[in-house]
Formats: sequence, C-alpha cells, structure tokens
Amino acid sequence: MSLGAITGMWLAGIFLQMILVGILVYRGLWRRFPVFTIYLLANILLTSGVYVVRHVAGESATYFYFYFYGLSKTLGLTLGLGAIFEVFSHLLTPYPTLKKPAMLACSCTVLVLAAAGTLLVYSQPSTDPASLMLPFLKAEEAVRILQVGLVVFLCVFAGFFRLHWRQTEFGIALGMGIFAAVDLVAVGLGAYYGEIARLPTAMLALLAFDSALVIWLAYLMPARVRRWSEQGA
Repeated sequence: MSLGAITGMWLAGIFLQMILVGILVYRGLWRRFPVFTIYLLANILLTSGVYVVRHVAGESATYFYFYFYGLSKTLGLTLGLGAIFEVFSHLLTPYPTLKKPAMLACSCTVLVLAAAGTLLVYSQPSTDPASLMLPFLKAEEAVRILQVGLVVFLCVFAGFFRLHWRQTEFGIALGMGIFAAVDLVAVGLGAYYGEIARLPTAMLALLAFDSALVIWLAYLMPARVRRWSEQGA
C-alpha cells in the first residue's frame, strides 16, 4: 500500500466525477438535481485544492492545510447531505402535506450540525495539528450516521414512496449510502488507531467513493449506452 495507489484512486475519482458532470449537463439532469451537480463540482475543486496545498505548499502551510481541509470537508458533507434531501424532495412531491414538515426538519438538522461543528472547532484548546483534526472527524461521523440513517429509511419505505430500483433517485441514494457507511467505518478506525491507520483508512474511503461514482455513472448514463453495454457483456 503506497501513496501512489491512493493518488491513482483519487485521480480516477476526479475523472469519473468529470464524466458524471458532463452527463448531467448533456442530459439536462442538472436542472432536476442541482444540489447533486454542485456536490460533484465542489468536490472536484475542493479536493484538487487540498491536494495542491498539501503537496505543493509543503510543511510551511501545515495549519492552512488543516483549516482548508476542514472547510472542504464541511462543504462536502453539507452538499452530500443536501443531495440526499434533494432526493427526498423529489419523492415527496406527490405528498404535499408531508413535504413541507419533512423539508423543515431536514433544514433544522443541517443547522444543528453546522452549529455543533463550529462549537467543536472552537472548543479545541490545543494548537497541535493532530488535535485540530478531531473536530472534523467528530462532525464527519455525525453527518455520516445521519446520511446512512436517511438512506436506510428510504430503502425501508421504498414501497411507500413507490420507488423502483431503476430510478435515478434510488441510484443517487444508494451510492451515497454505500459511501457514507464505509466512510463512517474508516473515520471510526482512523479516530481509534490514529496515524498508523491513516493510509489504510484513506484508501478505504477513496475506494468507497469511487464505487459510489461507478453506481451513479451506471444510473445516469444515457439509456442507449446502457443497452449497448448490456449487449456487449
């Protein structure tokens, strides 16, 4: 296991996200899923920024890197959560009496998580770089638990929402759920074992995200391409 393998997986993820954004724009699905589209675009830009700061600026930008990493994580988690809420919004459209209170509850949840994350950051007395990561790990665990819970809820009540496994909404939720569940395990292992688990957990999280990207690609690619792929298999 090496940094080269992790970099390769990261670059593969960037490439897949660029393809996904292209498909969303080409098919006009960005109008239907604007938050999901922004999530992919933001992830491309922010992770690229993190990589540049980490490997170009070097040790001189250590503290800037941690805060920039925290900012990118916060935005990524918020947009990822927003993408799941976007799926719920589409599914609740036929039920106007349920949609408003459900969306209000989702908005309150995001505000509470944002406030909790801010409190965790400012409650850290130490200036050691390792301890600065702790608030972000705690906030990430909280959001991942919420994401997994929402996706499990969606799967359990799929019949009520009249959700078919071939629907785009199901694909987005499934990819988010798989990534959130595996990343939750990776964050937990990283928090428990510390520096010794940094590379394995980073690879595990990247593998989960790349798997989610493949799922989204399978659901979002044009139908003609899917049929051609199935015939060629």
